[in-house]
Amino acid sequence: VSTSYPNKMPSDFNFEIQLDSKLYVINGYNNTLSKGFDWDRDTTISFDIGEVLKEKVYSALVKLDINKYPENYAPTTTTRIYPSFEYSVVYTISGITKSVSWTENTESNEKEAKALRKFFNSISEELIGNEKVQNLPKTNRLAL
Repeated sequence: VSTSYPNKMPSDFNFEIQLDSKLYVINGYNNTLSKGFDWDRDTTISFDIGEVLKEKVYSALVKLDINKYPENYAPTTTTRIYPSFEYSVVYTISGITKSVSWTENTESNEKEAKALRKFFNSISEELIGNEKVQNLPKTNRLAL
């Protein structure tokens, strides 16, 4: 189920990405970032997503052909791993909002799984490299 995407990022493009079982939630819809500190406590800060990061995310979603993924993605070839982490992306492109969730408890080598893993890892690296994120208190949760 592939779809064509606008060549230029549409003005209404936005997203929310949850990483590492909500250890980080980056929300472009309201320009916030949440970080989990303990299992029952999070903090949310104002976080300007900015056009550069938005463009990166849009380009990455187009490259992934994100619309071909089902709402709850699970590769067909799996090897269970522990711990497993939950990831999700909600995105709006040209007035259509969709979501893809993935519990990554596999080391699948399927092309789609590798591409999705690479996408979430690149967003995670982008966040961890951000000075505002580095200045947040350390978490007591397990993280990658």
